[in-house]
Amino acid sequence: MGDESRKNIYTTMESLAGKVYKISEECMNRFPYYRDERSGKLFCTDACNWSGGHWVSLQLNAYIISPVSGIINNIKALAGKISCRSRDRDIFLGFIFYYSFARMYDMFGSEGDLNTALLAADNLISMYNPYAGLIPLGSECQVLGTDIQGNNLAAVDGSIIGNILLYWAYDHTGKDYYLKTAVSNLDSTVKIFMRNDYSVIHMVEFNPDTGNILAKWNNLGYSNNTTWSRGQAWFLLALAYGYKYAGKKEYIDFYRKALRFYISHCRLPDLVPLYDFQAPEEPETPADASSLAIMAKSYLIMLDLGMDDDGTLDSIINAILAIIDVTPSKFITHHVCFDYPHRFATDSDMIFADYYILDFLIHLNEYLRRGNKII
Repeated sequence: MGDESRKNIYTTMESLAGKVYKISEECMNRFPYYRDERSGKLFCTDACNWSGGHWVSLQLNAYIISPVSGIINNIKALAGKISCRSRDRDIFLGFIFYYSFARMYDMFGSEGDLNTALLAADNLISMYNPYAGLIPLGSECQVLGTDIQGNNLAAVDGSIIGNILLYWAYDHTGKDYYLKTAVSNLDSTVKIFMRNDYSVIHMVEFNPDTGNILAKWNNLGYSNNTTWSRGQAWFLLALAYGYKYAGKKEYIDFYRKALRFYISHCRLPDLVPLYDFQAPEEPETPADASSLAIMAKSYLIMLDLGMDDDGTLDSIINAILAIIDVTPSKFITHHVCFDYPHRFATDSDMIFADYYILDFLIHLNEYLRRGNKII
């Protein structure tokens, strides 16, 4: 991929940044959640939902690409609505505060942002269950469209949701307990959630006093014996970040094998899986483009850490660009299925997916700028 291709990627980034600014104007000081594929209606919330941090980061990324001074005021207003959640018993504080206050601190250096992000990280530490070795969903877990919470429940995506903020806290303070908690949470996820074929189950219930596993099931998948594709992508992202910060060699092996499962169960060549890899492939069965966006992010992280590319990156780039090329004008991405079993936002453009699409392109542009080649 030469200089001309890099220019095309940057042009695409600028176009998406422009769409982010239009969404910001459309939703004012609310948190956009998803846009319905058929009606084009944008659904927003006044309070911060689980992907509210992604919305802040999406605007920060747009600002990096094409600075517009007014967007910073909007970000600060949204951050004010987020800050009150730092003590909630909710694993999604990891996403919410990493993608807002932690990234704001990294960009602008405000000590107030640093302290707010660390307060949320400390709250996650206090939620950790040492018997199960997991950070549970929490008694105040909030996921718009999915009513599930509890100190005795954990999800496979919890291995990245909570961990991403703990890794950042370790990086900025040097305090080992952040890293140790994150590694324990990931190691327990591998042990409890990963099957023999390197696919993953979505949810577990455990006894909080003993750590014994009481039940396993797929809340967002087709059946308890199949694999929710976004869960597999979250697991890949968790392994990539785990290897980046903990350096455990087994994470590379797990990553490669879990990725092989992912790719081998995709509808080639577009790499956009059905919402569940083994769901019946019928006209009404939705695909989930967010799974590809998350997996793509994980792959670039692993390449940065020295993993060899076997040609997968070229396929990922083509798949991402193919999605963008056919996306309607108001949308950043589309054909995202959030929750098919409960029929919520089953064909939509979701803000968290938009974040990973644009973040992948930014990361890819930097990867190529450093002289890396696509095979």
